[in-house]
Amino acid sequence: MPKLPSILSFFLGLSAAAAILGGCEAEPVSIQVHPAALVVDPQTAPDPGWTLVDFDGSARTPEAFYQVRAEPLFGERHIVALQARPQAGGSFAIDLQFDDYARRRIEEFGARFPYLKKPLAIKVNGRWVDFIPQPGESGDPMTLYGFDETEVEALQRYLENR
Repeated sequence: MPKLPSILSFFLGLSAAAAILGGCEAEPVSIQVHPAALVVDPQTAPDPGWTLVDFDGSARTPEAFYQVRAEPLFGERHIVALQARPQAGGSFAIDLQFDDYARRRIEEFGARFPYLKKPLAIKVNGRWVDFIPQPGESGDPMTLYGFDETEVEALQRYLENR
């Protein structure tokens, strides 16, 4: 019959290993690209299906109010390749290519507003990071700004392991 301390040591060791390995899981990443529109009067209620965002500004985009459609055009699962570049201030820009679904969604969005350069709102892990102009040609790579290093690493791991 085994000694009680040996069994206890075994289970304590197993619990510690599980805790350590459980802490090594990669942080999930969520990227959403939403249609947006600059708001002139923030007191006006947003259109149905849209929400008002008070954007604090970024290195590229000034502080402003935007209305953002609740339903994103596409998310991280539609990104097929990326190249990250460090930016001033410690943030990163990501040049990405996306799949046909995302390309089609951007074309459809642009076709509805052909005379306007509607911005796209970029949301990373629940945080609005930037508002960018709609890309010219849907086949062109899109550059997203405002990522931090951990978000870039999480997205790279996501693309490698899906």
